[in-house]
Formats: sequence, C-alpha cells, structure tokens
Amino acid sequence: MTRRAYISLLLVVVLALGLGGCGDDDASAGGDAATPADASTATDGSTTPDAGTTPDGGVIDSGVDCTNAYFVAPDGVAGNPGTIDEPFATVQEAHDNPALGPGDVICLRGGTYYPTDRTRFRKAGTAGDYMVIGAYPGELPVINGHDIPEGDTNGGSTVTWAFSDTQYWKVQGPIHITNGRGAGVYIEDSQFLEFHLVESSYNGKTAARGGHGFFLWGSGISDILFRNCDGHHNANHLWQSGEDQLENQYQHGDGWRIFAGTDIRLVGCRAWHNLDDGYDFTQAPDPVEMEDCWAAYSGVDDAAGSITGTPNRPMRRWEGDGIKLGYEDDMVSHLAIRCLSWNNNSHGWTVRGGPYTIYNSAAYNNVEAAFAHIDNNSSNVRSNTYGFLNAVGDGAGAADYSGITVSSSDFVSLDDAGMLDPRGPGGALPMTDFLRPAPGGNLVDVGVDLSLPFEGTAPDIGPFEHTP
Repeated sequence: MTRRAYISLLLVVVLALGLGGCGDDDASAGGDAATPADASTATDGSTTPDAGTTPDGGVIDSGVDCTNAYFVAPDGVAGNPGTIDEPFATVQEAHDNPALGPGDVICLRGGTYYPTDRTRFRKAGTAGDYMVIGAYPGELPVINGHDIPEGDTNGGSTVTWAFSDTQYWKVQGPIHITNGRGAGVYIEDSQFLEFHLVESSYNGKTAARGGHGFFLWGSGISDILFRNCDGHHNANHLWQSGEDQLENQYQHGDGWRIFAGTDIRLVGCRAWHNLDDGYDFTQAPDPVEMEDCWAAYSGVDDAAGSITGTPNRPMRRWEGDGIKLGYEDDMVSHLAIRCLSWNNNSHGWTVRGGPYTIYNSAAYNNVEAAFAHIDNNSSNVRSNTYGFLNAVGDGAGAADYSGITVSSSDFVSLDDAGMLDPRGPGGALPMTDFLRPAPGGNLVDVGVDLSLPFEGTAPDIGPFEHTP
C-alpha cells in the first residue's frame, strides 16, 4: 500500500472504532444462568454437526478439552443452556452467559455458523485462569460473516470477531473465520491474547479499507501471540468515495495489519494471496517478532480468480509486499527469524526504517526487490539470509549479499507445490523440498552461529536447514 493510502486510512479513524461496531453495552444471554456441561452426558448416537472444510482442505487435528465446557453449535437454539445436547446458538450468547468466568471453556462444534452481528469479546480471564474458546476435538468450526450487517462501507465496515478491552483469552483452533464484511479478527485495547490454528480469509467484502485477516489498531494492546495461524485472500472489495476504482478496489487487504501493540509475536504463520501485503507493520510503534513465518503471492489473485473474478490478476506493481517491516519513519527494531517471502507482486521485504534484525531468512522470485531499501539504515542486521531470482538484490552472505553465489543447483527444488497445503499434526507447517538447501551446495554450513538450532558444522544460509 502506498503512503498516500496510509494517510487516507488515518483520515478515516472512525473506521477503526466502527470496525467492530463496538459499543459499551454488555448484552447478556438473559434467563437462568447456564453452567458448564460435562461432555460425558452426551446422548449416544447423537448427530455430530458437519465438521466443515476450508478452501485449502483445512486441518482438523487439535481442539480443546471439552470435558467441562459450554457448547455452541450451528444447530443450537437461542435460550438453550449451553450443554452438549442443548448448545447455544451463537458464540456471543455463550460469551454473554452470566455464569461464564475465568477458567471456563467455550467449545465450538464443527460446521458453518452465520452470525447476524459481529461477535465482541469483552469478558476477561486472569493470569492463572485464561478464558478459552476452541474447537471440539476432531471438528472444524467455520465462522462465515456473510449475514453480518455492513458498517461504514467507506471505511472498514463491520469486523467478524472483535477483542476489545479484554484480557487473558486463548483461542484454540482449528477455527476458520471467513467472508467477513470488514476484518476477520480485530484487536484493540486488549492484553494477553493467544491465537492458535486460527484461519482468517476472504474478508473485506463490504469495506473500502481494513479488509485484513488480523487487524491490530489503537492503544493498550500488549502480549499478543499468533501461533500457526493463516491469513489469506483478504482484500477490500470497495473503494472510498471519490477514489479511482482501478487504483483502490481490492488493494487494502493484508493477512496481518499491525498498527499497534507491544510484545506481539507471530510463530509459524502463513499469509498468501492477500491483495495488499502479507504482513504490514508500518507505523507500529513497538517491535514485532516473527519466527518461521511465510508470505507468498501478495498482490495477486489466485488461479481461479476467487477474489476479483480474473484468474491470476495482479494489482498495481507497488501493491503486494510479502513482509513489510516499515517505511523510512518507522524506526522500530522488528525481529524476523527463519522467515520466507516468495512470488509476491512487489518486494519480498520492505525494510526502509529500522534498525531491523533479520536472521536466516530469504526472498525468492519477487517482482521487485528482495529487501527493498535495506541500506537506508546501516544499523539493520541481516545474517544468514539470501535473495534469489528477484528483480533486485540477489545473493547471499553471513551479514550481507557479498561473497556467496546462489544458483538453482543450491536448492533441492524450486517448486513451491505443497507449501500452502493443509498443516501437519499440531498445526505444523508443511514439509516440502521447496528452497531446501541441496547437500554440498553453496548455502550449506557457511553461516554464522546465531545461537539458533542447526545441522552440520555451521548454520545454513536461509530459513531451512539441509537434510544431512
């Protein structure tokens, strides 16, 4: 996204507060308070709701312990007590249940939910007793935002899940949030949140801005962890009044857009086919840490044209950074370890500010630079990192690009098939041969020891270690 677009976004600050439609009224479920239900009381032979599927096949591998939990199901009925046999109808109803408190669990049965309003999480756990919402083991809940009323279509419309003024929540997937009017997951004024195996896709359907998978905005955000989460196919489908449609439609949706927050970490996350950037930390005032994260195909629609209707449609050439750490004014010390950015419509990485620290990472086959403007700040640290087949900035080295030649023969494979496939057990990233160092190649055992795990006599260059 261009700086002009960022300024435009700031001029519509109301969109951030209106994204979630977040008022101060705390609705409750009404009636007698429900109590947690023991899953062992389920009637034998009861119908299991549809486990659901994701566009890429999904992963149904994890979930939460629902032994003592409140239940929500697509066939639940409003006013039910939240037992496994009589589940709540919506997540909001379970959340607003007066009996729900620190240490309690909301268990989502599999299938597709169509909420008719945004879901706001405002209750809080404690450091010793997190609130938990998660998938029933072996099932996949899909939260489809199609029926949520649109908000400010000139801004960010209405988010699907909003964490606002809350603390101590764990969200344990697999949970898929999709087809949102605005952002899929929105966070403001909240602390100590953990997201595991949450997928946020195809959001921004009635938004001119803010059509992100995961969106952090405002003050008071700290200690947020995203582990093994995916943000893909996000794009704003509208454009602001007076704007040129060609230059703005679809082009303001990121996998992760982080404007604010301290102690923000992303581990094992993926972002692909977002029509702006995979990850955008521009204007974030505090360091963000990334570890084992991937970004691919930013700024370009997929082969089916599932966002724009045009297969493989690219956005403007400056839209579509894989990982955007910051512009010139963003003097923040972001950290990236073992991260990979490939096949993006613009830069693999934008690193104009800093000082940034980038260890064992890579940029491959991006339309523009591997690491755009990294030399604007001599304090940036880039070790064990390479660029290959980008328009600008190819090469590899321990602390710079000099000294090592990189060629196709240095890799087991340049075919990225499988990289965006369903995750492995526990949400593990797929294991493929893509960009794995070839034994005996120029990237093997030539890196600097950065106190990170490695095979052989020295670290390899790049995000992956060779197989001995």
